[in-house]
Amino acid sequence: MASGAIRFNRGRNLLNTLLLVGWFGLGSLHPGQAQEGLTPARERAIEIVVRASAAFNRGDYKRAITLCEAAQGADPGYPLTYAYLGAAYQKTGQKDKARIAYRKVLALDPNGPYVGRARQHLRELDISHPLPHRTPPPKRLPPPPEPPVYDIGTNLQRILKGHTGGVLAVIFSPNGKLLATGSRDKTARLWNAETGELLHTLSGHSNWVDAVAFSPNNTELATGSYDSTVRLWNTETGSVTKTLIGNGYAVNSLAYSPDGKTLASGSGDMVRLWDPQTGTLKHKLIGHRGGVLSVAFTPDGTKLATAGYDATVRLWDVRTGKLLRNLARDIGEVNAVAITPDGHIIADCSGPRIRLRDARSGQLLHTLRGHPLNVVALAFSPDGKLLASGSYDKTVRLWNVETGKGLYKLKGHGSIASSVAFSPDGYTLATGSQDNTVNLWKVQAVLPP
Repeated sequence: MASGAIRFNRGRNLLNTLLLVGWFGLGSLHPGQAQEGLTPARERAIEIVVRASAAFNRGDYKRAITLCEAAQGADPGYPLTYAYLGAAYQKTGQKDKARIAYRKVLALDPNGPYVGRARQHLRELDISHPLPHRTPPPKRLPPPPEPPVYDIGTNLQRILKGHTGGVLAVIFSPNGKLLATGSRDKTARLWNAETGELLHTLSGHSNWVDAVAFSPNNTELATGSYDSTVRLWNTETGSVTKTLIGNGYAVNSLAYSPDGKTLASGSGDMVRLWDPQTGTLKHKLIGHRGGVLSVAFTPDGTKLATAGYDATVRLWDVRTGKLLRNLARDIGEVNAVAITPDGHIIADCSGPRIRLRDARSGQLLHTLRGHPLNVVALAFSPDGKLLASGSYDKTVRLWNVETGKGLYKLKGHGSIASSVAFSPDGYTLATGSQDNTVNLWKVQAVLPP
């Protein structure tokens, strides 16, 4: 893959909801830390808070309050419940209840990551004064018109089945002949992109495969896993050629530089730049304050864009490993970042919103709204005219990059649309889902000229 909501993106499980940024701007607890001592009651509370965070993000604060109260019943000791509850109470003007909720955060976890923001909001409540008459809330803008829905029978070209767990990552080889997928079933798979034939099942990782990337010469596939390793595979034989260790935490994202001389891996709050030929580490990009969820090279390979749980998009110098600038800061985790093939526009997503920015200045060009739930995957078409987005809402949408308008909604998956990728010729879109399948859509067949 991944607002106050959580990123299940590309297979993030409930344990990773502890990596929330949201209203509280939280840092990252690493997956290994999060998994210890999780009770069924805590798992249930996390599930409910996931839904509460989505409601909070879309402005449905009453629903968020109702869900948080349900999470209290499941596990009264989960501090993040009270963090969201306090925020929702504050948004609805219930200041006394907000104070109680924020103080509960302090009592439950006095040294935890939520405390700083809870204290900040308490100070805000203490210095604010009620107005003589309550100011009516601003009128909500009407939702944008729904784009046409693809007719599945006409435009769904093929469904690839075989994975026994959710599909977390999809990518076409640069020559368009292969399609690679990564899954919660701990395998990656190589498919014939034209026929859908399974060519190789790449087994060896001991945990979910969350990221896949082809080398520019098509001969190598990199896979990143929750087992903290990156493996390099020969695409012809399906055999492992190298294993890159030292990431420390789950590898959530991978990308080859255009010249194939650098492989970037996002793991924990750090990005590592590797020499894929030798397997040696070239640079560590240190600066994110939460897990890195997405990486993307500029077309000339000189810069790398990264995004993650600390609600930022950062741009780095690949040669020196130095941070050039922060392109964006949001109120919630930035789940994915993508760059147009000409390098002029950077897309990122946080919650259900997608932003298009000028890559050089960082100026906001468009905010794309239409998904009701978190967007967790982005991909530009090869000509840069279309943007595909995958979401918790089980749909994929296609957007006009120039105008920022929604064009089509692809319905067909039975669960989260966690990954998207265009074929190099732009005629096919692959979408991977938590329903264990990959859909191949005939995109150009229905787009306007």
